[in-house]
Amino acid sequence: MSAQVLSEFWRADAPTPTAKLILIFLANSSAEDGPHAYESWPSIDEIARFAGVTRMAIFDNLNRLEEMGFIVRGKIGVRNLYRLVRSEAS
Repeated sequence: MSAQVLSEFWRADAPTPTAKLILIFLANSSAEDGPHAYESWPSIDEIARFAGVTRMAIFDNLNRLEEMGFIVRGKIGVRNLYRLVRSEAS
């Protein structure tokens, strides 16, 4: 976990409280530097447990975060990959 990464996304203007929790979770599990900087690969179930919401709520909020440019999603094998997108002010 990186305090720098976490603090950048703690201040983000997320569209919903659940989206904010997702950003905090992803930031908390992301590396600050190196080849996987700003990346994490938790499961949907891990994110849902942290946020205390359903898998469907996680899917909906991940879609919103991606549409708004907060994250980029991909895959590493069968795992989901989430890359946090830094704001210009960061």
